[in-house]
Amino acid sequence: MADAQLLFSHLLDAAARFGLTVSLKKSGVTLKTSSQLTYTPPIIMAGDIALLIAEKFCYLGSILSSDANVDNDISAHIASGAGSGMAGRAAAIPI
Repeated sequence: MADAQLLFSHLLDAAARFGLTVSLKKSGVTLKTSSQLTYTPPIIMAGDIALLIAEKFCYLGSILSSDANVDNDISAHIASGAGSGMAGRAAAIPI
């Protein structure tokens, strides 16, 4: 965890040097869990503020989870395709 804290601290420092800020309301932490390790929630600090811990989150349209399970991501993609009428269009394409 110390490496992740160090990387995030460097990110904050680099952003500040360029006059940028990191939105702490939109920032969170997730840890890829391993079956060999006991899960310990990560604690990453931005100054005196701890970042939110997320078991899963949406990034560029994909759902990423700490256990690397893709079921939620696949279900979301199927639902978004079904809602846009893609299923009907796929059936109408001649072969």
